[in-house]
Amino acid sequence: MYGNKIRKFREEKNLSQEFIAEKTGMPQTSISTWERSEFPPIEFVIEALKILKPNMKLWEFFIEDISELDSYMPHWLMPEHLKFIEEISTLPFEKQKALLSAFIDCVSAVK
Repeated sequence: MYGNKIRKFREEKNLSQEFIAEKTGMPQTSISTWERSEFPPIEFVIEALKILKPNMKLWEFFIEDISELDSYMPHWLMPEHLKFIEEISTLPFEKQKALLSAFIDCVSAVK
C-alpha cells in the first residue's frame, strides 16, 4: 500500500534505492523492505517525500482524494481547525509534531 506508493514515486524519477539510502542516511536494505510493506515507518515516508515529492504535504500522501477527508473528520472539527493544521504544515517536522500534539490535547479537552 504506502510502501508501494513510495516505490512508484522513486521509479517515476528513475532513482535507485541506493540513492534514497544515501540521501536519507537509511540503510538500503531497510528501504527495500519498507517499499514492500503496507505501512512503512513514518520517518521513512517523511524523508522519502522530501526527495521524491518535496511539494507534497504529508496528509496528501495518505489521502489522495480530498473528499475522503470528510469520512475521517470528527463531527466537532471545524474549518478553522483545518486551516490551523494546514498552516503548521510549513513548519519543521518537530515543531509540527509538538503543535499537533498540543492541538489534539486542546480540542479533545473541549469536545
